[in-house]
Amino acid sequence: MEHNRNYELSTIELGPYDRLADLHRDLTNHAETAVTLANQTDGQTVVSISHSIVSIDGKLYASILMTLKSP
Repeated sequence: MEHNRNYELSTIELGPYDRLADLHRDLTNHAETAVTLANQTDGQTVVSISHSIVSIDGKLYASILMTLKSP
């Protein structure tokens, strides 16, 4: 039996930051808000969420990648 599923990718980019504590605060805040909005507003289920933090020329940047399943 074949099952077709519809997944959507969503990304959030943050930065530049000087302090890891500030980046971490915003990263957590933005990720929580995005998950809540995807579920409550669009009825989507978050299948996976990942993040990465990089340092470029002494500044910190982050990205969040979410895989969402549409109803």
